[in-house]
Amino acid sequence: MTFKKPLLEPRKRPTQSRSEATFDAILEAAARILESEGLNSLNTNLVAEKAGVSIGTLYQYFPTKEVILAELSLRMRRDLLGKISAIIENRKKDTLEEVFNQLIKVAIDRLFDRPRLARVLDYADAFLPLYEEEAEITRQFEKRLTALLTAHNIPNPEIAGRDMNAMARGMIEAAAKAEEMDREALGLRIRHAMNGYLSRPRKG
Repeated sequence: MTFKKPLLEPRKRPTQSRSEATFDAILEAAARILESEGLNSLNTNLVAEKAGVSIGTLYQYFPTKEVILAELSLRMRRDLLGKISAIIENRKKDTLEEVFNQLIKVAIDRLFDRPRLARVLDYADAFLPLYEEEAEITRQFEKRLTALLTAHNIPNPEIAGRDMNAMARGMIEAAAKAEEMDREALGLRIRHAMNGYLSRPRKG
């Protein structure tokens, strides 16, 4: 799959394993700073120090801290999309309920595996110009969800996919803001909401 080049794009991307390790180390250092010290503490000098690289090396890839934030945010979203796509592709023989259980799990894991990082990046998204990139990722996910619902003969699959995506995302974001930590309870509530939606009376 391809994505439109974001406005906040790294100066260059690694092409060799060594440079890829440096690139990833910079992003991980930034992630740890966001988790431990918060968004206001993030700056390129501190990121370079935590990553164990020179500021010049950091600037080869990331001209500003906003570019680091954008790369972290899009990487997390693309990783989630990749996992969701793999579940839908590899579980074609499973029931719809079984597939949704897995989809809900990976979506919740994004929040609970690194909860503070997820919250900080969701907040940062409000001022980063990533609208087109985020919208494209959402469209890609809803496209896959529509295909899944179509395969299981769900009426109006495109609308249903959009509704169910918004429903699950809203519930997960609300849980994040409330700093909820019980992923099993959250997953159960989302499954109940999904089942209620799919079992609702339909016209015609």
